Amino acid sequence: MEGLVAELALAGRLAPAELERWLQPLGVGERAAVLAFSLREPSSAVSALKESLERAGAHGVVAARDELLCAVVDCSTDGRTVEASAQTAPAPNGVPGQGAPRTLELAARARRELATRFGEVHASASRPAAREQLCHSFHEARCALSAVRASNGSEPEVASHRDLGAFELLLSLQDGETLERYCESVLGPIEVDEGEYGDELIRSLDVFIEHNGHWEHAARALYCHRHTLRYRIKRIEKLTGRDFSRARDRIELWLALRGRELVR
Repeated sequence: MEGLVAELALAGRLAPAELERWLQPLGVGERAAVLAFSLREPSSAVSALKESLERAGAHGVVAARDELLCAVVDCSTDGRTVEASAQTAPAPNGVPGQGAPRTLELAARARRELATRFGEVHASASRPAAREQLCHSFHEARCALSAVRASNGSEPEVASHRDLGAFELLLSLQDGETLERYCESVLGPIEVDEGEYGDELIRSLDVFIEHNGHWEHAARALYCHRHTLRYRIKRIEKLTGRDFSRARDRIELWLALRGRELVR
């Protein structure tokens, strides 16, 4: 039941009164944050994350959602947790240290413990916010993970709002129809005209962009020949009217891909 409540809360499917009714007895007060972890088979690590939070003395609920392992943690009674994240900073090596917000500490500790049992783990934490904003907090944590994975740079121990970059703009639009219309205007021709093959084209587009247009590396990640990938990209250019040789078009496609993650 706890997992179902967490899933519904993260999806924004519970009204404020329902959030209070279901989450308050589970120890989640008026303010909360979302911790998100990317690992193989997230559902298998639900119990392990619960145990990690319990050992840290944190109140929260855990669920697997959208291929991520997530925790909704209470931030209403911990002074360090509810303080503005912007007032604290991680240590120079990217590991949350003395004075770091409680959410970052929890996520860092859980990441290390999960990694010993489940292999490679990536972690993020949203800023503490009103309980009614859990859906937005979930998207913030998820986007922070995506942003650091796409940066091709050194990854912090725990990704946060400081790592969002262009995702900050996408998050500001997620509650309206504007973002969905934008994504449809850019990627719609692929999804509508190509049917089931459209999913493969979009996946190829995503991998190609994330590998900075490197044909060999992207083809290897997709387990296809580079000539096959070249055909797919040419098809995408024709369908969308975009040209990968133009930086503006590449940016528009990347934004649409990331926005698509928020509106699906």
